[in-house]
Amino acid sequence: MSPERAAEVLGIDVDASPHEVTNAFAARARRTHPDVEGGSAEAFREAVEARNVLLSRTSAGTTVPDGYIVFDEEQPGRPSPADEFPYWVIVPRAPSPALIAVGGGLLLIAAFLSIYDVPYPWTLAEPITRWVALIAAALAFAVTGRRGFLAVMVVLVIATLVVNVAITTIGGLLGLFITMPAIVAINAAGFAARRRRTAKAGP
Repeated sequence: MSPERAAEVLGIDVDASPHEVTNAFAARARRTHPDVEGGSAEAFREAVEARNVLLSRTSAGTTVPDGYIVFDEEQPGRPSPADEFPYWVIVPRAPSPALIAVGGGLLLIAAFLSIYDVPYPWTLAEPITRWVALIAAALAFAVTGRRGFLAVMVVLVIATLVVNVAITTIGGLLGLFITMPAIVAINAAGFAARRRRTAKAGP
């Protein structure tokens, strides 16, 4: 079915929003469902196909194989997964900017406590470089969800743990204590971004 024919079946514009498509489908389904007087299985199947065709066109920015319909949790009026679709993919919400900001802010505090007035037996450039790289990798993972940034972050967190335990200063231990909730927040955002990116790539 062409998008033009689908729009004609549902009585809406071909570039209608997902909300308009689902509302038009619901109205037509109430009239054409086989259990309704005057309805028919053929008319109802046509309405379902029209809805699927138009929703696939409104999933801008997504790339899925032919025959799959993408529903973005951030789109208004997204149909319920309980509805019957031959193939569908749910694109999760993007990671919360507030969660990323909290994680990044906690890492900055942890970095300050771990560096300020701590008697490192080597040059101060090492902890500064390490923390800058750790924060950059953490924020990059939170935004993109890419596995490479996660690996770098884990390595740097382990290195920081080893160094701070070896030095055993109050500031370093406080920094480690604050790092833990920061990493939890960053990971939550990063894995949300990863799920969203994977869903957009299609099954």
